[in-house]
Amino acid sequence: PAQLRGQDLLRALHGAMGTTADQPTATPASDTAAALFQGTWASACLRLARTVALALQHAHDRGVLHRDVKPSNVMLTPDGRALLLDFGLALADGGARLTGTGAHLGTPAYMSPEQMRGESRRVDARTDVYSLGVTLFELLTLRMPFAAESTAATRELVLAGKLPPLREHNRALSRDAEVVVRKACDADAVRRYASAAAFADDLANLLELRPIQAQPPGPLLLARRWAQRRPAAAIALVAGVLLFLVAPSVFLLQQQAANREIRDALADVRTQKLQAEAARDAAREQERLANERGELVKKQRDLAIQVIRDLLTRVADEERLDDPRLVQFRRELLDKARDYFERFLANETDDPDLLYNTARAVLDLVFAEGELGRVDVAAGQAARAVELARRYCQHAGAGLAGELLLAEALMTFGRIHLMQAHHDEGRRRVSLACAPRSSGRRRSDARDRGGAGRRLAARREGRRRGAHAGVDRAADLDRVAARPCY
Repeated sequence: PAQLRGQDLLRALHGAMGTTADQPTATPASDTAAALFQGTWASACLRLARTVALALQHAHDRGVLHRDVKPSNVMLTPDGRALLLDFGLALADGGARLTGTGAHLGTPAYMSPEQMRGESRRVDARTDVYSLGVTLFELLTLRMPFAAESTAATRELVLAGKLPPLREHNRALSRDAEVVVRKACDADAVRRYASAAAFADDLANLLELRPIQAQPPGPLLLARRWAQRRPAAAIALVAGVLLFLVAPSVFLLQQQAANREIRDALADVRTQKLQAEAARDAAREQERLANERGELVKKQRDLAIQVIRDLLTRVADEERLDDPRLVQFRRELLDKARDYFERFLANETDDPDLLYNTARAVLDLVFAEGELGRVDVAAGQAARAVELARRYCQHAGAGLAGELLLAEALMTFGRIHLMQAHHDEGRRRVSLACAPRSSGRRRSDARDRGGAGRRLAARREGRRRGAHAGVDRAADLDRVAARPCY
């Protein structure tokens, strides 16, 4: 077909009629009609198809569908006219056949897919466009697009809708010409030309080298039609794509998601670590401040204890407080001092320094109570001093100081008991002596007891100082250094 010309079509026509090209058989209707055979083979076929398309549009405008358009129903005259014949299967708008009773509703090789499936309600003008497109395919390539050995095989080819490539059979055809023919022969009626006139317009565009209205099918449409023709292969291809492309992609996405989770978890761990370090530093800072406050409180406490001890010493040694009128004031001072030490011990019972200083202060309190004649109270304080000294000895760092403190507390406790025994005997004798006497004599005895009390206080002061000297001498003895804590 690529080597043929339009004049070859004219010579073939004369050959079929038994005439020659030089022997006129009719008078041409016009120069335009005679121009049908001018130019290339493709242009002559396109002009012929356009003439038939206009004839179909004329019939469609009057409500008539041909339903059997094929080359044998198109008659060509030497003067360049194309006549559409055999409306034996034609339908009017009312659905009644105009002529003929044909057993077949069309020729299988030129029937549209909807005709092949028997879908009579879907038969319309686009059905004739399809049959004309198949006829044009055969004119351009000189071969039928859906030819097969049997009607059943032809039916399968038509329903598959796979139109062979035109330019493989006629290389002289343009790409636009193949697009126009494929649109007219589309298996989907919706994608065909909506009317024979639209088909004729695009054929005119091809002849006049203008842009065509038809567009080539996109890759998605081609893929969908391929899948419709070969469903098994399409399923296998989709499965392969899922296996070799989608599955790795899904795995990669899952891996990325897992990596993000890991990174988020690591970020959370780092954040928690930083928060923990900040909390640890804050705790250390609070601990340091607490230690500083504790040291300050301890220093203040030690200072308070030292002040109280100095007060006790002053109370015990101050001779001016021996005045009977100041005895009550002296006792109140001692009671307050004792209350302070009890408060200290109630707050920090295990502090070794507090135990040591409190024990020393209680010993001072014992002598002060003894000087005031409160021997029973002094005995209780002496027992308290022994208890505190023993608790101090339980600490690892007590050493020799703890042993000396315990020795002094035990010696003081023993002397207090000795003083308590003499004091009770004296009180008993004074009571016996004072019982039978008159009131006047009692006043005289009271004055004598006042002088005796002052002499007894002097003797007590000597005993207290002797006790302290004895403790100092005991510190030099090896047996005291080797004595275990109680």
